[in-house]
Amino acid sequence: MHSLKKEFPISIRMHPSNSLDMRRKMFRYFYLIIKNTKKFFLKIVIPVRKTLLIFEIKLGTFIPKFKEDSNVDVCMIKNIVEIQEFIDKREPWYNEQARNLLTKGNLCFYGKYKGIVASCLWTSFNEVYLNEIKYTLKVHKKIVPLIDGYTLDDYQGLGIYKNVWNSTLSYLKNTGLYTSVYGFIFTYNNRSLNVHEKLQLDNIIMKIIYTRILGINFHSVIKYK
Repeated sequence: MHSLKKEFPISIRMHPSNSLDMRRKMFRYFYLIIKNTKKFFLKIVIPVRKTLLIFEIKLGTFIPKFKEDSNVDVCMIKNIVEIQEFIDKREPWYNEQARNLLTKGNLCFYGKYKGIVASCLWTSFNEVYLNEIKYTLKVHKKIVPLIDGYTLDDYQGLGIYKNVWNSTLSYLKNTGLYTSVYGFIFTYNNRSLNVHEKLQLDNIIMKIIYTRILGINFHSVIKYK
């Protein structure tokens, strides 16, 4: 009878410490697979529903209701470096988005409070991509969508954003090129709804109901005029 011992006379044994390390790695590997699979499964299976309200302000009748704050300087961006400190304090995705918006010719108005860039508001032209609901809204060339109005947490409640908002609308009005601006607010964002109501953004012209089921996106667009 042929002997395997003759073929392989040397017995190879894994050191206990190496074996334990290997088991730990395998456990970690399978844990990550299960964790990521669960996230993917939940993302597909759990339905998502969001309602986005679209407001309009007619620039022809727009008159700022607030006096400018001497502590706030509002500027229109010329180079992305001007708001880099603001970008660094935002979410990681914002850096790429801000650069893309500027590259495409959009305008950005930002408010500096005592020398610190604390608030920003962007324009969009001809169309606007609403990332959170995966929808592209096309608009007339005389209508300017205003997007991503944001004030850093430490500077909220100081009236900085209203100065940025008023300066943006006044600039667009004075160009004589545009008739209206659009604002976008989700129904769950009560803080933003309250802030913009005081800024004359109270005329709802449209809403988009976004639903995602089994990874498929659905949009229902309801117009009020």
